[in-house]
Amino acid sequence: MKNKISLNITLIIVILAALILTQGASAKKTTAYSVTDLGTLPGDSFSIARAINKTGQVAGDSTDEYGHTHAFLKSKGAMIDLGTLGGDNSSAKALNDRGQVVGRSGTVANLPDNLPPDTYDHAFLWQDGAMTDLGTLGGTYSVAEAINIRGWVVGASTNADGYPRAFLWDGSRMVELEMIQGDIASHAYGINDRGQVVGRSWNESDEEHAFLWEDGVVRILDTLPEYHFAVALAINERGLIVGYCHDYEKSERAVLWKDGTVIDLGARSNPVISMARDINDRGQVVGYFNDRAYLWENGDLLDLGTLGGGYADAYSINDHGKIVGVSEIRAVIWNPTKSK
Repeated sequence: MKNKISLNITLIIVILAALILTQGASAKKTTAYSVTDLGTLPGDSFSIARAINKTGQVAGDSTDEYGHTHAFLKSKGAMIDLGTLGGDNSSAKALNDRGQVVGRSGTVANLPDNLPPDTYDHAFLWQDGAMTDLGTLGGTYSVAEAINIRGWVVGASTNADGYPRAFLWDGSRMVELEMIQGDIASHAYGINDRGQVVGRSWNESDEEHAFLWEDGVVRILDTLPEYHFAVALAINERGLIVGYCHDYEKSERAVLWKDGTVIDLGARSNPVISMARDINDRGQVVGYFNDRAYLWENGDLLDLGTLGGGYADAYSINDHGKIVGVSEIRAVIWNPTKSK
């Protein structure tokens, strides 16, 4: 009888242990993905997708064989040419859930060969078929990098002295953001719906600091212990920030800032080059890892695959887990298929 009771207890323990392990494994399921070519504008050969919103609209660039580039919006299966502000080229950087697209566009056609092609590029806002020039902070160049649901836009613009400065456009005017004391230039890359802004600033020695700006107050974000410099690229609605750290003799290293603590996302192999470009409200992070597009989820790195070659880069992920970027020379979307 005692042996039978002991056997039953052992069996129960084994079953309970199996259930616990199964639950733990299911909690860490990683999503599998399929990759699809998004195509180009008519007659073009190269494209890249940089942003996707909750409704699945995609913004990016399409380029012809001569290097002429136009921003596009892909919506309901159609790829729309967003045009320019009068120059030869335009580039889309981001869009919000209202379908508003931001980026930069040339304002002067047929620039002289002795001038860089983006000399007179201005930040733009595109909506309802029209592209609006957001102006500059007094210089000749500006670029819009991100837009939130309220239509607030952040990016960078040169001032009258030629220095780039991070800006916030609040729907009516462009305002220079406060900068880290001692730095001479700044660039904003991300904004959430709460109005928190992230980016980078640098001093005369080109030493870069990742920053978080909120309500007129700017602070430096920490770096990994073995790194001195950092860049913040995106922030979600929970205040989680992603970007990368770097140093003079070290490659870029993808990181996540959570509650003021910097977390290394790239620790899998050495040498490694990695960058975290975007994070959704579920905490899923995308970017690249040694020239491959990746998803960071539940502590694991997932290679998203390519269209057949060896190169891919993931730029944006929405809250449904859909990811866009580039594989070889084509804009692509990675759609979640199942968990494994």
